[in-house]
Amino acid sequence: MKILLIDDSLVSRMITKKALTSLKADIFEAGGGNDGIKIAAEKKPELIILDLLMPGMDGFEVLEKLNSNGSTVPVIILSADIQGTTREKIKSLGAAAFIKKPPSAETLLDAIEKVIQ
Repeated sequence: MKILLIDDSLVSRMITKKALTSLKADIFEAGGGNDGIKIAAEKKPELIILDLLMPGMDGFEVLEKLNSNGSTVPVIILSADIQGTTREKIKSLGAAAFIKKPPSAETLLDAIEKVIQ
């Protein structure tokens, strides 16, 4: 499995990667939305794990760009922003799941299993 992590926080990416070790997946990282879009086009991930609040292109814009590119790759949002309006917006943009930061390994792996099926 190929997974792309898009998050401007190196610490968050490290925590997320550690939670994914049992999957033995190829994990690619992007420190922002623009890089994430480029890496998604190059590496063709089977899953994207995306932060919302990033400088430059934020997670909402990444979802919009993926949609406009015709992407069908499932996206799991990892964010500390748990407002109902945020959840509604990401759902309307096609996000497959939402997980509050920081995720436990179990929560993240459960979400991935549900999204990939």
